[in-house]
Amino acid sequence: MLIRHLVLPGQVEESKRVLNSIAEELSPGVHLSLMSQYHPTEQVRHHPVLNRPLCKAEYEAVVETMEALGFRNGWVQDMDSNVNYLPDFSRENPFE
Repeated sequence: MLIRHLVLPGQVEESKRVLNSIAEELSPGVHLSLMSQYHPTEQVRHHPVLNRPLCKAEYEAVVETMEALGFRNGWVQDMDSNVNYLPDFSRENPFE
């Protein structure tokens, strides 16, 4: 099993709760991918929390929690992944 968790801006405590639940209810041996690739879209430009990219400090706080909980099979992303993994939906093949 691989659990992918997208860390959202302004939601660090919620991400920490998710990681705690995974560790307690499943196991810290679960494969876990912490994603930093959140990219705000036009639809959330007026949202008070989601209208900005994730801050490095926010992501690092969640990564620290993952490590403190003893996850042994975890992956993290670079902070520039929100640009690198951004599909271009104006193209016929947006993910290429």
